[in-house]
Amino acid sequence: MNEREKLDREKLLAEANQHIADAEVHIAGIQAHIAELELGGRDVSAALGVLEELEATLALMRGHRDMIARLLDGPDTSEGG
Repeated sequence: MNEREKLDREKLLAEANQHIADAEVHIAGIQAHIAELELGGRDVSAALGVLEELEATLALMRGHRDMIARLLDGPDTSEGG
């Protein structure tokens, strides 16, 4: 991997980490809102379904981020490397 490719992958990794951090904050806010609704006796079954989908998406995001990290840590396949 040449230096340009490595920088591009490092940028992708940083972006993926930021997207994950943003999603975690968003999910935490939704969890808190659901808890408030539950305390108020509201039906939160639909909200819990959405939350489950968001958490599944977050897991996929983490997997993608880990794939990018493995590419950065992998063997150098560039010429002469």
